[in-house]
Amino acid sequence: MDAIFPVGTKQASAYIKDIPTSVVSLGYSNYFVLLISQCNNFGSLIKLTANPELQKQTSRYQFDAELSDEEDIMLAKIVPHSTTFLLGNPSSSQRGLMYELVASRVCQAIYGAKPDESRPILIGISLKPELVPKETELTEIQIKTSKLIIDSLLELVESCKLW
Repeated sequence: MDAIFPVGTKQASAYIKDIPTSVVSLGYSNYFVLLISQCNNFGSLIKLTANPELQKQTSRYQFDAELSDEEDIMLAKIVPHSTTFLLGNPSSSQRGLMYELVASRVCQAIYGAKPDESRPILIGISLKPELVPKETELTEIQIKTSKLIIDSLLELVESCKLW
């Protein structure tokens, strides 16, 4: 479903860990809206805003340790941003932490691809409970699984690119 008027939209679906997952991207003139759902609702609503001023202030000289050139390049690619939960799971819960990681990766993808983008991002995320680790102390397998899930979600989001 690609429409140009009145709002640009893209939609994609895939199975992530055998669970149907949908992403809808809407490009308003003043916001990007992304809905990532496995539950047919928007779940938690998160607002992300890039902070380019903070990025200008960040340099390798603000760190105690010497950084390699590769680490310096990685640091330069990180887009500082603010995350605000508007509705739903706060970042203090495991689900909220997972959602915040997904939102941060989406933010890096959008603002990293288009550094001069000033529109904030609204992300609605609703994942099935089995995709969210329950423990606060994660095993290496849980960390790898969470990373694969987040990477799969990001790939699906990238297929709905409006930026």
